[in-house]
Parts: sequence; structure tokens; C-alpha cells
Amino acid sequence: MQFKVPKYLERDPVIIGPLSFKKFIYFAIAGAIAFYIYFALPDQFFLFLISATVLMIIAGMLAFGKIEGVPLPDIIIQSLSFLFTSKLYLWKRKKTFRKIEIIKKKEERKEKGTSPLQISPKASIRDLSSKIEMGKN
Repeated sequence: MQFKVPKYLERDPVIIGPLSFKKFIYFAIAGAIAFYIYFALPDQFFLFLISATVLMIIAGMLAFGKIEGVPLPDIIIQSLSFLFTSKLYLWKRKKTFRKIEIIKKKEERKEKGTSPLQISPKASIRDLSSKIEMGKN
């Protein structure tokens, strides 16, 4: 027996025109704020037009805006939760292959009994310091 599977499961149901309920609420809140501004500033119609335009642009961005497929309200909520939650920074030292090679080479030299610097048995630090103090070459 075969069943029909719906195609658009992640799609919100359309309630008012092409808008879902959540998108309609964004525009309704912006309209209510613009309505309040209209009656709060009766003599400044130009200021009302600018603020209403800005509010409708913000509502449109909240309703239809997506960044890399993620809706803008979700991004705002995630960024605010990141800003106001406590963070724990951990640093773990990584062992590099280069350091291990250097340690192995030092161990090999110790086993062989040879040192990387060859100092002649005739050299003496006292003789050298006295030559420097006296100015002799």
C-alpha cells in the first residue's frame, strides 16, 4: 500500500494573503508603531513617512530575510544568546611532530656520547677572560 507524502513539511501555513501568522505579526507591530508615531507627531508628516518607511523595511527584513538559509529572527536570537551567556575558553596544547624529533635526536646524541659542539681541551675560559681584560690578542 502506498502513501502520499506531503512535499512542503517545513513551510508555515499561509493565513493572511501571502503571509504566515508570524510574518503578519511583524508587519502588524511595525504598523502599530507607525500609527502611534503619526498621532504623537501630528505636525511632522515628513518625519512620520521616514520612520514608517524604516519600520516597514525592518519588518520586511524580519519576515522575509534569510542569511545562508537561516531566517533573520533566528540569527538575532542566536546572537543575543551568545552575547549574554557565559563562555568557557579552553586551550589544549597540541604535541607537534617537530618537537618529538628534536627530543629523539638529543637522546641519540646522549647515547652516543658525542655533543654537537666540539671544544678543544686546550681552551680555557680563564685564559680567555684574562686576555680580554689585558687587551692582549
